[in-house]
Amino acid sequence: MGELISYIPDFNFCGKYVNSPTARDSRNIWKSILAGKSVCNGVVEIQRNILSRIGIKTKELSSGTHSFILTETEDGNIITDPTWDLSNTLYQARPQYFGVTYEELRKREEWLSNAHRLENPPENVIGISEQELREIYHSLGLTNEDRTFLFPILEEVQKINEKEYPTMKEKINDFFNMFSEKFSKEASHLSETRTLLESAICELGVESDQIRSKFAYSKEDNDSENSFLIFHIDVDGLNEKMQILDTEEMYFKSISLEEFDKNFKVHDLDTTEPFWKKYMQKKENDMQIEQENEK
Repeated sequence: MGELISYIPDFNFCGKYVNSPTARDSRNIWKSILAGKSVCNGVVEIQRNILSRIGIKTKELSSGTHSFILTETEDGNIITDPTWDLSNTLYQARPQYFGVTYEELRKREEWLSNAHRLENPPENVIGISEQELREIYHSLGLTNEDRTFLFPILEEVQKINEKEYPTMKEKINDFFNMFSEKFSKEASHLSETRTLLESAICELGVESDQIRSKFAYSKEDNDSENSFLIFHIDVDGLNEKMQILDTEEMYFKSISLEEFDKNFKVHDLDTTEPFWKKYMQKKENDMQIEQENEK
């Protein structure tokens, strides 16, 4: 499913967007497959359709804000969430929502979300153990012989961590270059790539609170339909720049915050203050202090 579909980033179906072509197409199986984009309802319908064709009975579970799947087996019912596992399946990492009990789902999202909260939780649900999960995926050729998941990007991160770099800026730039070269196909899946890159950059030694990512739109894009994945990394040499993933040329373009602010915006329905504004304000304040000290 990760290779087939990418979750539509930052898309809100309220207001004028509720009847837009993108909103309608994201819930249509055929159009979602053709576009390679959908939302949880579409992802669930595609997977259920595939499973039904090989004789597997499933049921859609819906909390009202999110949909996932209950699958019938001889041993009991199995819960999977193909949407929340899109990033893991795309990048061949260990799935996190395959064979998880309802209680475990609710525990994971406690205080954060009610995406999996159901008025009538399913009965006879079984969990899949870590060992069984790895054996299942090994039988499909999706793990190494020792049952570790392939997860090729993690291997690349480990190689970079084994090298010595004069600065963190050079280390991160090396990572971005590697990613653009070796994972260009996966990179077009913006939502899944955003999650993956945040984790990878942390593995390189950057603190999570130093990383900000978002989907931005050209100010000429009146309906906020074509999203760009952007990263701001608060380390020396990079904190005055914005990294933009150019999916046409497939590389990370680095531009100043001022230039970015001039040409890009957040989604039209996003009322939060753009995070890069505070960095620009800090830079301006620092310059004023410096000028005052010179006087």
